[in-house]
Amino acid sequence: MDRKVRKSPPRVEVTRVKFQHGIHDQVLQHLNKGQPILMPTPSPLPYVVVARDPETVNAVKGRPRETATCRMIGSFDDIEDIVALNKDARETAKHYLTKERMTILLPILAWLVEDSSNVMDYDVQASPEKFRQTSPTVRSKAVKADLCRRPSAEFRNPYALFHHSVVMRNKPEFCSKENRLYVSSGNVSGCDFQQSFDKIVKQFELYGKPDKNFHLLALDADHLRFDGFHESTSMVRVTERGDVKTTRVGIHHHPPYAKSKCWRMKTSELHKWDCLAETEDDEIEIEC
Repeated sequence: MDRKVRKSPPRVEVTRVKFQHGIHDQVLQHLNKGQPILMPTPSPLPYVVVARDPETVNAVKGRPRETATCRMIGSFDDIEDIVALNKDARETAKHYLTKERMTILLPILAWLVEDSSNVMDYDVQASPEKFRQTSPTVRSKAVKADLCRRPSAEFRNPYALFHHSVVMRNKPEFCSKENRLYVSSGNVSGCDFQQSFDKIVKQFELYGKPDKNFHLLALDADHLRFDGFHESTSMVRVTERGDVKTTRVGIHHHPPYAKSKCWRMKTSELHKWDCLAETEDDEIEIEC
């Protein structure tokens, strides 16, 4: 009688690597193979899951692949031609992205969305026919529909989430208009965010429920982070005219951080996060 072999459920295999100079090629190759990384951010911000597509970010966290996800940027230039913001609103967005290091909702040009069918009340400016008729250059700017939320009340542009990365800033081979990255907080869906690298990794190993096997390259930067409470960022929405509204209370509202604003880093502090530079001696231009 044939014995049925029980198939093991999908799991997250983790490789731990110290966040230090010399890991550029390893991390870049891992991402380009379609696999996720667990990436550090400066305290008190959290570790985050990063991948080349939003579906992978969602799947490794164990949540539905179609969940709206956040796009990571290395520079505001990455999204300057897709956001629907006036001049003052762009400056406001840059401030919250690069100074306050929040996650922000920004309105994007509706007709650049690839498929608007799953976006609530979103059919005023969107035109699949118009999208198909545009040039390849314009189509390359397209925004995945699974990044989008409901549209703005006044202009009917859909909102998408963006976060500026200290680690990936000014590294176009990792993160740019052409080389896109997507990001979410470094915890398994439904589980609390943990406060140390080891506990975060163990959470993925023990409780991760992906829909297929993943290899998570986990970058340990606890030596660069301080002891204390860490949590997901606060979130704000910036409208086409530059109005700002808090949409999620997070670590930016947590005392005493709300008063000290320790995420506003000096140039000397930023340089220690350049471990993904090709060489240790690379001169990285600091974006303010």
